[in-house]
Amino acid sequence: MEANHLPAKTELIWHCSDFTVEAGKEATRQLLSRQERPDAIFGITDDLAIGAIEAIKEKDLTSRKTLPLSVSPTRNAHAT
Repeated sequence: MEANHLPAKTELIWHCSDFTVEAGKEATRQLLSRQERPDAIFGITDDLAIGAIEAIKEKDLTSRKTLPLSVSPTRNAHAT
């Protein structure tokens, strides 16, 4: 974001304590409960991305008309 001079909304950045499907679900539930929902969700692992997708399905937000949301695992990210 910084490299492209785009502002990052830090309140929409969620850090998970572990990299499980359940952690991805919980983080996504928290993000989706906000008034301002994210446009995209990036998971540092496939499990986090799967959890995000499951949380979106639980809320029945799979239609692009309901929530134009993209979920992508970030394969080359490094956890610190």
